[in-house]
Amino acid sequence: MNAIPDPRQQQAIRQSLAVLHDNLGEILDVESGLRDAMNFGEPNRLDSALAEEIDAEAGLEAILPKEKLAEPDTQQDISMVATYAENLMTSPWRSRLNVRVGLPAQVLQEAQFAALNHNLDSAFEQSDRIAKNIERALDITRLIDLYVPAASSTTEIISLLQNSLRTALQVKNDLTHGRSLWRQHAHTLILTGHLQKGQKIARKLTSKVDSTNLDQFSKEQLKQGLTGQSKLALEFDKLMSNTAQLSTTISKLGSLERTLTAILNVSALDPEFASALRRDLQIGRKQGFNGKLTAGLARGLERINAATTDFAGADLTNLDLTGVPLTGIRWSSTTRWPNDWQEIIHISSVKVSPNLYEIREDPRLHNHMTTQ
Repeated sequence: MNAIPDPRQQQAIRQSLAVLHDNLGEILDVESGLRDAMNFGEPNRLDSALAEEIDAEAGLEAILPKEKLAEPDTQQDISMVATYAENLMTSPWRSRLNVRVGLPAQVLQEAQFAALNHNLDSAFEQSDRIAKNIERALDITRLIDLYVPAASSTTEIISLLQNSLRTALQVKNDLTHGRSLWRQHAHTLILTGHLQKGQKIARKLTSKVDSTNLDQFSKEQLKQGLTGQSKLALEFDKLMSNTAQLSTTISKLGSLERTLTAILNVSALDPEFASALRRDLQIGRKQGFNGKLTAGLARGLERINAATTDFAGADLTNLDLTGVPLTGIRWSSTTRWPNDWQEIIHISSVKVSPNLYEIREDPRLHNHMTTQ
């Protein structure tokens, strides 16, 4: 016999929930929560109740801060880092060395790698493909229900697929308007949950048809129903694979922003470069790092690396090389070095191509720097 709920207890519970909601920002560790949410594999005893009572999308909107959608501005797609790099390529050798001092080669290469591997366009295409796959799965499920009604199972699958479609379109919208990566991650996790539950139900769809009632269906109905179930299973497999790829792609999107932010924390950074990088980062956060912006950024970083590495034909005779990270610099027979550096430079270098040498890590070079 079920106990009659106590109104006072219910009121106390509602008040406690209200307090909890007001303090979610202090109580919840969103990052850990999203990681835990990735484990949709095994159902638990609360799964059914939670699915019925919780609107995941509405809950997400309540927890995450509101964001103003950015309107795309094609005039801001051009990378200022690329413009800075063009100017640096024609700058005096002294300026190039100064930039090299303030911008470690390893950090520069990591940023270039992150820009080259940042593919917002791919994430957008993947989200669009998932939405189309869901629409096909919906059509298949409706046909199954038409030929072989299977209690409430097809209705539940249709409901989950409709929720999945809304969430997939929300991910696409997030990517289009440069919404925060947390929001993109969260919507992808919700999408994964809907699809996994739908896939689980679809796998058991055949057993939902009462064997004692099979006589009421024609052979053609059964054939169409079973064929549809096979197609639906394959469609769910594609959806899960595509959603996993999208999740991986979105995870990579955060690498570029983190790397660029880390560069701005370098204390000796050239002010002009810092300003250009800060502007690109601001636009990327506002509108998303689209293909044109990231391509320009990657090209700019590559040219900065070249401008601060290639000193073939340079006249460095009047420059003080103390404190300059020389390892990795390339030079030619026409490069002129300060007199007190020429011998150690030659000793520490290897030939990499005709009339091109590269300075390598050498303890003698380090000792020479510390004694200057």
